[in-house]
Amino acid sequence: MTKYCPICNRSSDDVKFFGEICAYCTIDMLKKKIPSTAKIYTCRFCGRVKAGADYERISKASLARALQGQLSTSDCKVSVSDFDIEHRRATAEFSCYEGELAFTKEVKLSIEHKTCQTCYRQRSGYYEAVIQLRGSSEAVGKALGRLEAYVSRNGAFIAKEEAVRKGYDIYVSDKLVASGFFSYYRLKPLKSYELYGLKRGRKVYRNIYAVSLD
Repeated sequence: MTKYCPICNRSSDDVKFFGEICAYCTIDMLKKKIPSTAKIYTCRFCGRVKAGADYERISKASLARALQGQLSTSDCKVSVSDFDIEHRRATAEFSCYEGELAFTKEVKLSIEHKTCQTCYRQRSGYYEAVIQLRGSSEAVGKALGRLEAYVSRNGAFIAKEEAVRKGYDIYVSDKLVASGFFSYYRLKPLKSYELYGLKRGRKVYRNIYAVSLD
């Protein structure tokens, strides 16, 4: 039986219907439910965007996650096909009714600046582990270069490097990354702990690693 859209009078012989409404009018109705402006948070120091609980490098995927809760509806999923942070706009693609209907919408971006946890910790000198490299200047220099590269590619940072007698003390932001460095290079340091505070009533320790490279 032929249907006629109550809004535009299009026929079901010519266009697909969703319920009693044609696809064109369904898209118009869905677009009206979707905000024309969406808020995103970027780190004022590193420029990464807050996508869910984490801050990530700005990309179509991370921006889509940042906009997901604001632009998605019960009927549609959102992705981002294009974005321009400088001009504060994004083109969002919507896939609705399990992919049976699709459309795009230009969205203005309202950008607010915050400080991500990594940048906050870096600027406050935060660290969870101290790696004490000792040995000849050549051996220590080689190990230090490897450590700096390993820490960087694993998403952590070095808060401070102190030159000491026969080596360096390296202050690393993440104790798991510090531990992983020794496993990766098959080094066996002497390990100790240093109490530095309480978190939710529990004692929190820094890890101290001492390694002789001679």
